[in-house]
Amino acid sequence: MASRESQNGGWKNCETGEITRLVGALKSRRRIQFARRAASVATVVVLLIGSTVFFSRPEPTAMNYGGISCEQVIANAAQFVRGELSRATADRIQLHLEHCEPCRRKIERMRASSERNARRQPSHSRVLQASAGNVSSSQPTNGMLMLAWNQQ
Repeated sequence: MASRESQNGGWKNCETGEITRLVGALKSRRRIQFARRAASVATVVVLLIGSTVFFSRPEPTAMNYGGISCEQVIANAAQFVRGELSRATADRIQLHLEHCEPCRRKIERMRASSERNARRQPSHSRVLQASAGNVSSSQPTNGMLMLAWNQQ
């Protein structure tokens, strides 16, 4: 008689519980693969959400303190420094400056620059008067203004 292997086409009979162990190992591999895929998808989702939140933060120029945006403050900065704005607008800008450091620094630089320029240059109206010949004896002439300006 032929051996059992030759009757089964070269296959051996499995030991008791061997198929159960193989099925368990395959299920375990599938769970691990699923967990890896799920972790990869979760990582991508977290990165997308995080980058969306990070890049959609308002820029400093988009802040709105006191009912006025940074863009509006900067657009009105020169008039604000010269005191040419209405009381309501100036109050809104002042409230904005109390909360917005970048705008406050910009206005402070403009004020300092304006003060330096005012000290260096003679009064605009006096120069106009002198050039038009409307100078009283108490006001310096155009030549005197130029001399005073050059001495500063």
